[in-house]
Amino acid sequence: MKKYKHLLIAIALPLVSVASVFAGNPDRQGEAGAYELTINHWARGASYVNCSRTLGVEATYLNPAGVGRLQTTELVLASTAYLRGTGVTYSAAGFGIKLNENSAVAVSVAAMDFGSIPKTTAAQPEGIGADFRPLFTNIGVTYAYTFEKRLSVGATARFISESISDVSASAIALDAGVMYTTGPKDNIHFGVSLKNVGTTMKYSGDGLSYVGRDATNKFPLTVDFRSRAVELPSSLNIGAAYDINFAQVNRITLGGNFTANSFSRDELTGTFEYAFRNMFMARAGYSFTADAYAVGETLPAHTGLVGGISFLVPTKKESNSGFGIDYSFRATNRFNGSHTIGLRLNF
Repeated sequence: MKKYKHLLIAIALPLVSVASVFAGNPDRQGEAGAYELTINHWARGASYVNCSRTLGVEATYLNPAGVGRLQTTELVLASTAYLRGTGVTYSAAGFGIKLNENSAVAVSVAAMDFGSIPKTTAAQPEGIGADFRPLFTNIGVTYAYTFEKRLSVGATARFISESISDVSASAIALDAGVMYTTGPKDNIHFGVSLKNVGTTMKYSGDGLSYVGRDATNKFPLTVDFRSRAVELPSSLNIGAAYDINFAQVNRITLGGNFTANSFSRDELTGTFEYAFRNMFMARAGYSFTADAYAVGETLPAHTGLVGGISFLVPTKKESNSGFGIDYSFRATNRFNGSHTIGLRLNF
């Protein structure tokens, strides 16, 4: 037991130390790029925000160490109606597999689609009769290792791309995390993760240039606008959860998660989950943002209630194989909330 505690401290302290340099600075709001990295695109994870209890492929978003807790090969698909009413969708797919008893890998792909937007120019502000489609994508590869079912560590390398037809930007981000399980029935969970630490993003392309004239107004010249490089929205997550098992088939989990954001206010989320034979799960929680209700402050997009349900139909007796459906809802202070539905296959 002591050796795991020492290893947990040795891994977690550097994560906390690095993140403390950047975290919790509301004066920098709006200065980061790739804000889609702050949106949880998985159905279970969106309604159960806890970096100590998110397991399997969905852990690729919040804490890559959770990938090490895979019990079977897992395929997960999810689609989010983001800020319903805006027409924005966020789709994701992930695949995870155990390499051996202790290690596992996962690959995840997520894409945000804004739909078709009319092209306009200064000369034709009502549109030129053509459309363009912004597309934000990110691809992640995760590796996780578990030490005797108690301590898990993991890391994700992620490629981020944002583009339209003639302008694009890209970056590389790294996530790292650790999970620790203890207690008489392995019912106490702790987790720490550091997300989105990587290169800066800078837009480039033909869309940032125009044809002008020289000083004599005789010769055409191509003029390029220079784009400013922006940082990624790094964050630190610290979570804990406690399982209460009763009547052998029921479980109640109480959890909390603290998120220190480098380019916005810190967030605190409390969650509750009820599970019956791991075939039915219902989740509810509340997300609170520091100083969000102070006079003159603007509320974040997602704040307040979160909730969700999951159904898993086993395909084999006494195994973790099965087919599942997940749904989550996040309240928003504008529009009609964000809704996520997911499908999962364990085999």
